Amino acid sequence: MALPPTAEDLYTQELKEILTGQVAPRLRELADHVERCAEEVDRVIAIPGSLNSHSAVAARVVHGITTTLMNVDLGAVIRAAGNADQARASKKTPQ
Repeated sequence: MALPPTAEDLYTQELKEILTGQVAPRLRELADHVERCAEEVDRVIAIPGSLNSHSAVAARVVHGITTTLMNVDLGAVIRAAGNADQARASKKTPQ
């Protein structure tokens, strides 16, 4: 008969799910976005103010990065990690 999961096990699993289910996919999407923007650099038209300028491409990259970071719940990562650490520490006996 298997023992029920500990609090540490549950928080560790939660952390893994957040990292693999939320953070990693969004960062992969961001990397794809940056690569697509990099491909646009070769197709830039030298018309001032054009939406197809080097500055416009760079702005799309920066916007993609900031939007991704704003939409990833990094607080959930920190909370889950802190909860797992706290659960682990509470199992240790003082010496």
